[in-house]
Amino acid sequence: MKKLVAIGIFVFLGLYVKAQDSAYVDVVNWAGGVCCSSGERFSVHFTVAQPGYKVDSMELNIDGMGYKVRCLQSMEVHPDEYVFNFNITNTNNEVPNNNHLYYEGIEAKDVFPLTVNYELLRIYYHNGKTRNAPIVIHRQMLAYS
Repeated sequence: MKKLVAIGIFVFLGLYVKAQDSAYVDVVNWAGGVCCSSGERFSVHFTVAQPGYKVDSMELNIDGMGYKVRCLQSMEVHPDEYVFNFNITNTNNEVPNNNHLYYEGIEAKDVFPLTVNYELLRIYYHNGKTRNAPIVIHRQMLAYS
């Protein structure tokens, strides 16, 4: 009887873990010396656990900042698998405090500071459901001359 209960628990836990959304986030911080620019490049890859669920948007919370990206339907690579990329570039026009931010793949209004620093991917589905997904972060730093 104890063996059956233990096997049942392991089967349940295995199904629960398999049913979780998973996400991999690549963050590349870069800096260019010639034009005094720097930036961050984000690449997020995730699969949805519920087959057939269509993603409406997602929110990435990382390093004290939140990033909301909409309309991910066009980012679907395979059924139930999504990849999206966005960049934020900070340029300095050689005048002190004259920095300009440029956004690619995300709108400026969808970048916001968080009151609490935590790492999370929140996925918003077309049917109104929301799911928080654990993320694995891979960081890189590049310097150009």
